[in-house]
Amino acid sequence: MDLEPVTCCFTGHRKIPPEYDQPLRQALENAVRKLITERNCTRFCIGGAHGFDQMAGEVIQSMRQEFPEKPFVLLLYLPYQGIEAHWSDEQKRAFRDSEKEYASPFYHRGCFYARNRAMVDCSEYCICYLTAPKGGTAFTVQYAEKKHLDIQNLNDELPGAPPSPFELQLHF
Repeated sequence: MDLEPVTCCFTGHRKIPPEYDQPLRQALENAVRKLITERNCTRFCIGGAHGFDQMAGEVIQSMRQEFPEKPFVLLLYLPYQGIEAHWSDEQKRAFRDSEKEYASPFYHRGCFYARNRAMVDCSEYCICYLTAPKGGTAFTVQYAEKKHLDIQNLNDELPGAPPSPFELQLHF
């Protein structure tokens, strides 16, 4: 009997202060490793942006090497077709060997929000890096709460980081 894969989506800010880069990466690796080993999570949805999305893609790539027996799927939910033309070489490496789905065939004002909702809608877990009460990351985390996903904000685990902008009700 085939079971649906356990899925985690990622959302976070594009800009990560340099002093938080390594601690955030370590917290992200620990959170992903826990989902893999304790929840059998093998499907990971990322929005394809630089910053936290790119870091999550790099971590998933490294987990493929750490857990070669696991059939990982890295699914990029992209806001519109053609966005890859704007990617840096680092993004191309982070998102290699991934499946792609598009929220829209073309850019429009709501395509990023549609992408974020699609990632949440297919997930049971959400790992985020949320530091601000407004914007796409906050919208996505609030939507994940409404959909009753288990959420972990890695900002809460960074030494000396400012407090999260609002209290999340669900944590794994």
